Amino acid sequence: MSNFKKQTAELRTNKKALAVVTLISLCALGLVLWAFISFGASIAEKRALIHQGIETTGVTTAHSSQFEAVRGGGFEVYQISYTFSPSQTGQHVTQQNVEIDQQHWQDLGVGSKLPVTYLSNNPSENEPTFSTTKVSPSASLVIYIALSFVLMSVLFTVLGKLPRFQQKGFLGLGIFLVSILVSFFLGAQLERLLTRLIAALFLQ
Repeated sequence: MSNFKKQTAELRTNKKALAVVTLISLCALGLVLWAFISFGASIAEKRALIHQGIETTGVTTAHSSQFEAVRGGGFEVYQISYTFSPSQTGQHVTQQNVEIDQQHWQDLGVGSKLPVTYLSNNPSENEPTFSTTKVSPSASLVIYIALSFVLMSVLFTVLGKLPRFQQKGFLGLGIFLVSILVSFFLGAQLERLLTRLIAALFLQ
């Protein structure tokens, strides 16, 4: 009877663990698809600006940063607004709340000049020239989260098959927390490598 209860408890634990892994895997798949869709559109726009764009000089009209809170922490968003005049129309085009990297944000202030690249047939499609060859911070964040969830799913699946952990109910709380930390750490390293590779292959 005791063996039957033990087997039943292990079966319930394994089912719960399987449900957790399945949920994480679905989240990872959804994030990867989201990253590919949003990222693909962003890459296409940047490539059009790189190969067909016209460069001019704009003026920074606003300069701000804000902390975006997410569960377990958050991240800083650096934004500027700027205006420029396309040579074809001579009319001012204003771009609001454009997200840029921290280094360029620190170098700019209200009234600072900056290079802007735009499409001659559609000046509303524009971007600071220094951003056209870089993956946007928002896209990098999506890639980081997606990679972290994929790694988390793989780690949970692999560790859950080890007899040592199965005897302890698939994964102890300590192993669970360590797996999450390792996943996010490796996700950050892979995100840096992947964004550099994408920029080198598609944004040059």
